[in-house]
Amino acid sequence: MYILPLRWRRLILATVVCLTCTRFVTASDEPTLTKEQIKQFLLTAKVVKSQEAKKGITQTLRLTLSDGTVTHDGSFQKIDEHKPRMELASGTELNFVDSYKYNIAAYQLAELLGLDDMLPVYVERKWKGRCRLAQLVVAGEDG
Repeated sequence: MYILPLRWRRLILATVVCLTCTRFVTASDEPTLTKEQIKQFLLTAKVVKSQEAKKGITQTLRLTLSDGTVTHDGSFQKIDEHKPRMELASGTELNFVDSYKYNIAAYQLAELLGLDDMLPVYVERKWKGRCRLAQLVVAGEDG
């Protein structure tokens, strides 16, 4: 009577160990970069692939970046819209601005306040002759 539950316990334990070990192996495949290394990577890594993001309305591109050692996906936001008047569902907004620069300013402010661990690293990067926002994309994130 106790043989079946004991076998199930061993099977469950083996499954948990396998799943845990797989997670550690997967996590160790990606190098852990400091914030300064992430900034440098975003600024200097070569763009090896680009495509439009699947979601959003801010003309974001999904880039694959590589420095020869590390390859990682990044987000490249192009939006920098300035209008004297914008009609929105909530009403009219005068001097409307929607810009990637707000994300960079928010990150820099978070750094000054010591809260930068709550935000992804944002940098301004020039690519194809245009300055825009760049950030790393978390694995499994659509965008």
